[in-house]
Amino acid sequence: DCGHNEDIGVICAAPPTNPPTPRPTTYQPTYAPIVATSAPPTPHPPTYQPTLAPIVATSAPSRPPTVTPTSSPTTAVPSSVPSSVPTSEPTTSMPSYEPTGNSPTSSPPTYQPTLAPTTLTGSIRVEGISLSDAEANEEVFEYAIADVAGVSEDSVDVEVSTATRRRRLLQAGALDVAYSIRDVKASEADDVEAALESATAEDYEAAILRAAGDLNSEATFASITVVEVSDVSGSTGSSGGGSKKSGGGTPVTLIVVIVVVVVVVVVGCITASCLCCHKTTTTNKEAEPESRPSSTGSTVQG
Repeated sequence: DCGHNEDIGVICAAPPTNPPTPRPTTYQPTYAPIVATSAPPTPHPPTYQPTLAPIVATSAPSRPPTVTPTSSPTTAVPSSVPSSVPTSEPTTSMPSYEPTGNSPTSSPPTYQPTLAPTTLTGSIRVEGISLSDAEANEEVFEYAIADVAGVSEDSVDVEVSTATRRRRLLQAGALDVAYSIRDVKASEADDVEAALESATAEDYEAAILRAAGDLNSEATFASITVVEVSDVSGSTGSSGGGSKKSGGGTPVTLIVVIVVVVVVVVVGCITASCLCCHKTTTTNKEAEPESRPSSTGSTVQG
């Protein structure tokens, strides 16, 4: 009963709704009524191809990379830098005939061992300082010798003593300062030795005065003078001989001389023994007829 007086069986129309929408709100009608109408559609229809990257952050991460390699290359052109994992197959069809890496050095390595360091020794004779003062200031002499030789003072050792008896008679109060320079490289030994040999007594004296000034010992060395410089000799740990100025022979030469002497002595002994044996035999043969009895003499006696 809609409140009208029409005949029974006539269905009254429902009241009209608001003005209709110009177009459908959905592409397809829903199967059931919805509570509220959706927002108007976008002005353009959606695309049928997905976007290359998500336009909004997704709640789930992307799929992790696979452990096994792909069956086919993922790129048409290989990368310019090598990968951290080697390829399962050779990258070239045939190996190269020449090495592709860096070429070897132009000169082969040397097989000669490194020469042992050299120790240089020498001495100077000084006057004008007492033995006690000199022994108490040996560091000054070490600095002076290192200055003349052009080496570090840590490699220089000195020993102060009174001059020998023969020289002491001629130079009263003279002291001998013996020095040794340790661990001199074989390549530098000739230069160091030449510097020591070419230095004069005045050069050593000037070096001592400079070292005394550096170590605040000017008063102790004020009257010192260098009166004599000895020759420099050198020795190495391997050969045991001296340098070209020390006059020492090589071990090979010494061995040859010893062998020659032994051979000469042995040959001389053998020769003397043979001569003695021959002389003894000859003497026995000459004395044998005199001791033998004569047959004629025995007949006459009978």
